[in-house]
Amino acid sequence: MGAGAHTDFGGVTLLLQDDVGGLQVRDKDTDRWIDAPVIEGAYIVNLGDMIARWTNDYYVSTLHWVINRSGRERYSVPFFYSGNPQYEVKCIETCLKPGEKPKYPPVTVEQRMKAMYARTYKERH
Repeated sequence: MGAGAHTDFGGVTLLLQDDVGGLQVRDKDTDRWIDAPVIEGAYIVNLGDMIARWTNDYYVSTLHWVINRSGRERYSVPFFYSGNPQYEVKCIETCLKPGEKPKYPPVTVEQRMKAMYARTYKERH
């Protein structure tokens, strides 16, 4: 099994994967998919969309997917961290250039996560 193209909506994702691999990230400069090399015992650290909101897109989440072409089962262990549900996510002032305004309105972690889950997992009627 794999996973379609997406960005993570929380703050930080830690991913431990087995030796099968399959994770690819999108290089936005070349518009190509790049294999994330498997390094035994290493975690992949991915910034999520919440970091983009905090930093006014100074840091942005990476579009990625999983393509398993091995013919073997693939295992990975992701840990998603979003933060305190009641914490207000608003642009960090030092991430604004002089005269620049925040791109995103303030929102709590809980509000943002609920909105992202609602957008991703719509009911079918």
